[in-house]
Amino acid sequence: MYSAAEREAVLTELQALAQGIEGIRGLILVGSGAYGFRDAYSDLDVVAVAEESGQVPRIHEELISLLKRHHSVVRHKVYRHEPDIYVSCLLLGSYLELDVGVWAFDKLRATKPHWKILFDKQPSSLEERLQSKSSIPSPKLLEDKARESMGFLWQFVRGAAISLKRGHFLRADKEMGTIRDVIAELLVLREGKGPDIGKEIDKVNPELRNRLIRTYEGKLDHQGSCDKLMAAVELYYDILNEILGQEETAESYQISRNMIRDLLKPYGVDTMELSSEKIKNKLENEKLLNLATTNGKYPDNSVVCFAYDENIHLYFGSYSDTLKCMNISQNPHVAITVGTLQIHGLAKVVPYGSEEYISKRAIYDKRFPQYVSVFEKVANELYEIAPLVIWNYNPSVGEMNRDEFIVDDEYYKTISPYKFHEYEER
Repeated sequence: MYSAAEREAVLTELQALAQGIEGIRGLILVGSGAYGFRDAYSDLDVVAVAEESGQVPRIHEELISLLKRHHSVVRHKVYRHEPDIYVSCLLLGSYLELDVGVWAFDKLRATKPHWKILFDKQPSSLEERLQSKSSIPSPKLLEDKARESMGFLWQFVRGAAISLKRGHFLRADKEMGTIRDVIAELLVLREGKGPDIGKEIDKVNPELRNRLIRTYEGKLDHQGSCDKLMAAVELYYDILNEILGQEETAESYQISRNMIRDLLKPYGVDTMELSSEKIKNKLENEKLLNLATTNGKYPDNSVVCFAYDENIHLYFGSYSDTLKCMNISQNPHVAITVGTLQIHGLAKVVPYGSEEYISKRAIYDKRFPQYVSVFEKVANELYEIAPLVIWNYNPSVGEMNRDEFIVDDEYYKTISPYKFHEYEER
């Protein structure tokens, strides 16, 4: 693997070789190297500028031959975009990629926002040419890009759902790839970054970036792929709502959501309108929950810091002699709100020092390292809440609509949700 120093040595040598070739007016460094290189792994992108159009083929051949004479080249690919625009991509033995373009001066234009003139035999001619001839597209307004995506992205949502219906999981993932690409572009534009989406996406808001990462995770089966599709659609519309407002996006959101539900449910796929991925995405964006407990006489409602695991079990720490914990010791049933989520669950103490305690403490400690020492105090316990039913308030499909995620069907029936009731007018 090459080092930054070796990369600099290749660039210095390339500059010297180019200066010795008849007909080369100058050499330009483009890409991340033009502003200091992104990191030690960045490649080299250069453009040699020929005086005349007819000189380009000879200059390209001569320059590449000299490079091969001085370096071990394990792979070489030539692209000829126009008769007087050549690009050679070379993989050197050190795994440094060297992309060398040869352009005629009268075709030279700025295709990237950054460049650095390494030498110019006619001072300032290259800089002036690049400043005056730019092919960099003007970025669309973020709102326009968001509206444009609403016009076509439904095709890929449908394509993914149809592929899942057929059991074609790789094809479904390919369709989801377009949805992810649009999400990435909106995230980058939303933060004023760019224009290279691929290089900027890792720098966006960490919570939204992590939600995007989770749309790649999961099994390639019906349920895993469906969860990923729902997570991608939910993230897309969350971003869209922020950019355009829910009033403008609600109809498009409902069409996509209904399409997934209607296409997949008849084929035995539980789309879980409130999916586990969506729940985890919402939990990831919160650090506090409201915990309601009762012992049948004294109710309590407390705000606690929480962590969660892949099974959507929640964890919090507290002293066992607080009212909420004394209530739990007598009645494990708890009610929780966190963001727009409402949760019924069963709470218990995780036995201190057990293997279970060690693994579950690690989940909590990772999220709240500042509280590690507090657990070493007497009576400070780790509590676990296993969900029974989870609801998410979602007014986009009705003023009082709550999406449901049912863990314990028997419990759900015993609480007799109001959706099973019929109410007469007063």
